[in-house]
Parts: sequence; C-alpha cells; structure tokens
Amino acid sequence: MEGRLYSREEVENILSKVIKAKQIEGDKFSLEDILNIARELNLDLNLTIQTIKENEINYELERAKQLWKQMKKRGFYQHLAAYTIINLSIILIELFIAREAIIFSLLIMAFWGVGLVADYIESFHPSEIKIEKGARKILTKQKRKEKIDTIVDSFLDQLRKILK
Repeated sequence: MEGRLYSREEVENILSKVIKAKQIEGDKFSLEDILNIARELNLDLNLTIQTIKENEINYELERAKQLWKQMKKRGFYQHLAAYTIINLSIILIELFIAREAIIFSLLIMAFWGVGLVADYIESFHPSEIKIEKGARKILTKQKRKEKIDTIVDSFLDQLRKILK
C-alpha cells in the first residue's frame, strides 16, 4: 500500500467516502465546512477559496443558462397561443362573414407558421453559443439590478439619516 500510486479517480473516490464518513448532516456543506475539510487535508486554503469562487461563477452561469432556456420555451408557448387564438378567430370570422377572403388568411397563417417553426427551433434546440449569450445577458441584468438596488438603498439610508 505504501509504494502504490493512486489515480485521480481513486483519490476523488476515497476523499468522497471520507467526507461522507464525517457524517455532516444533510447533503449540503457550508463554506466553513469546506475550509475545515481543506485544513484537515492540509490543502492550500487560498487555492481552496479561489476554487470555491470559480465554482460559484460556474454555478451562477449554469443557473442563468437554465433560466434562459425556460424563458425561451415560455416565450414560444406564448407565441403558439397567440398564433392559435388569432388564426382560429380569423378563420371563424371568415367562415361566417367573408368567405372569399379565406385565401388571404391562409397565406398569413403559412408565413406566420414559418416564423413559429423558427421560434420553436430557437427555443427548443438553441446552439450553445446562443445559450451562453442569453445567460450572460441575464447575469449582466442581475448585476446591474443589484448595483441599482445598492445605490437606491444607500441613498434611502442617507435620506433617513438627514431626516432624523
């Protein structure tokens, strides 16, 4: 055992089992738990903290990607509902009022249908580049909103101090 070298997978497997054996309640670990484990394993704490920060960025990006995909699908279903309701209404009106204009309505349905198909493809089969771009836009908006909230909160705090 002493002279044997272990593969990365074996080490990860062993450490995973050691962490499970610590019997920390639940499946979640606090930052303090992670740092304590790193200390016990005599790992570089700065590297551990840097890795945690990188993991947070990746986690936020993955969450934003999922949110973007949900938003795109929701948008498609809204588009589909509008297409269905409006075109059924037009067809019903033409059947009862203006039968000669039905060809024009069918052309509108066909061209709008092409747009609907394109929307379906973009919503349910987006490229990784589009997903990444959409997720980054969401993160940018969230950060901008957080900055604005911080500024407004600071302004309100200053205003409360002045008014007291």
